[in-house]
Amino acid sequence: WLLYGFRALVSFGLLYYLINMVEWPRLHEVLKKANPHFLIIAIPMALAAICTMALRWRLLLVSWGEFLSVIRLFGYYLIGNGLNIFLPGVIGGDIARMTLCARYTSRSIGIISGTIIVERVSGLVALFITGGAISVTLSRFHWSGLGVPLVRTFQAISLFMLLIVCIFLFYHQRLRFPSIKNESKVISKLKQLVMALNSIKKRTLITVLALSALAQALDLLVAYLLAQALGIELYFGLFFIIIPITYVVTLIPISLGGVGVREGILSYLLTRVGVLATDAVTLAFLIYLMRVLIGILGGIWYLATKNEPTAFKQQ
Repeated sequence: WLLYGFRALVSFGLLYYLINMVEWPRLHEVLKKANPHFLIIAIPMALAAICTMALRWRLLLVSWGEFLSVIRLFGYYLIGNGLNIFLPGVIGGDIARMTLCARYTSRSIGIISGTIIVERVSGLVALFITGGAISVTLSRFHWSGLGVPLVRTFQAISLFMLLIVCIFLFYHQRLRFPSIKNESKVISKLKQLVMALNSIKKRTLITVLALSALAQALDLLVAYLLAQALGIELYFGLFFIIIPITYVVTLIPISLGGVGVREGILSYLLTRVGVLATDAVTLAFLIYLMRVLIGILGGIWYLATKNEPTAFKQQ
């Protein structure tokens, strides 16, 4: 409870700071000129990104002999997004997805969590690799505001992740867990996870990475559309640098669902590339409101399906 209170304090403190950055006459002008058509288009794009993630998750489950439908997994994603709004960090929703999925499969919690770990890692890796590739195509004029050290560091991390992926794809079916006498339960679970990873075909892993890149691109497109709705003229390629950095910082569980931290980092990076502080804060909150909307849909989905028999399994 002390940690929860500390995270709440961090969230409210950062939100208070961001609100004080807003120039209210400018905010009124921005909202008055906002284009609702971009907002309407952004909603199905956000749902399409989640659907792509659900398809990615299904591929991993199928590779381990489970055949839950994409629609069911899409619903679990919505529920997880809803919980992430209130829980610290982003793992609360993943734990909910894991628990719901385990009710309808013959696999253990450890194996289900393994698919979610692979999902998360593939999403982060795809986001950075794609962002690194896009950043190379941008001129220095586009990203000079972010600073050369930051962009070069981002590109170096992206290249490192690309090398790790190439090595892993080449050696993953040769991975072996060393034999340990009197191994603990944790070691036993790790060994099961390594064996499960070995069973995934290389083609499946490449498809998972491709779907991760598509899902992340759709998610970035949502942010771009919301920026366009507010009249923020920002080059689309910059979102491939700004959003990954924001996402990584949000993973640090120091606030409730990343609230305040995400908006603060995003606003800071946007102002570095020339966006007015009021516009940047407004965009950051608008992206959060989109997450809240998706979370509300997740709550509705949960209420509609919570009494579903647990014995059901989609074949």
